[in-house]
Amino acid sequence: MPPSTTARSVCLRSVLSLRPTPGTRSRRPSRTIGSASLSLFGLAAPLTILGWECVRIVTLHNRLRAGSVKRTQSIEIARSPDEVFAFLTDPSKLTSWQDAEEVVQLTPGPLGVGSRLREVHKVLGRRRVEITEFVVYEPGQQFEIRMVDGPPLDGRWDLEPSPVGTRLTFTPIVRLTGLRKRVEPLMVGATLVVFRRFHRRLKHALEAG
Repeated sequence: MPPSTTARSVCLRSVLSLRPTPGTRSRRPSRTIGSASLSLFGLAAPLTILGWECVRIVTLHNRLRAGSVKRTQSIEIARSPDEVFAFLTDPSKLTSWQDAEEVVQLTPGPLGVGSRLREVHKVLGRRRVEITEFVVYEPGQQFEIRMVDGPPLDGRWDLEPSPVGTRLTFTPIVRLTGLRKRVEPLMVGATLVVFRRFHRRLKHALEAG
C-alpha cells in the first residue's frame, strides 16, 4: 500500500515535521532530510531520519492502522540472553547502539525496578534532557522502560533463547489520549523503523565484542 496523503501529512505535522523527498519510494537517498525525537530507554534519542526511512514510516503507519502488521520488532543475536540483557541495560553502553550523548544513573545501587536514568540527546542542534525509569527488570528475560520526563512513549524488550543465541523482541508503548491517539500508529511505526537501525548496531556491538 503506498503512503497516503494523510500519512504524509501526519508525518510532517505531528511527529517528524518532515516530508518524504519526491521519488524516494524507489530509492534510498543518502542525504538527511531532518531529525526528530522519540523516547524509549535512551529513547529520547535524536533520530536522524533519511528520506527512505520517512517513506517506510508512513507506509508502516498505513499497515498498522489496517492491522496487517505486528507492533513489534525482533532480531536474532549470537549471544546468550544473559549477555544481551546485561549489555542492553548497561547505561554506559547506551551510546554505542543508540544516539545518546550522555547517560547517568540517578538512583544509587544496582539497576532494578525503580532505577532512573538521566539521558542527554541532541535534537536539531539543541540538547534535550529526559528521565527514564525501569518498571520491569527480569535479568535474561525482560525489561520495560517508562518515560518519566519526556514524550509519552515507553518500551519493552523481551529476550528468549534461540538456535542462534537470543531472539530480542522490542515493543513500543505509546501513551496518547483524545484526538492525539490518531497519530499512535505513526509513532509506533516511526519507532519500529528507527529501532531496527539501533538494534542492528546492538547486534554488531555484541557479536564483534
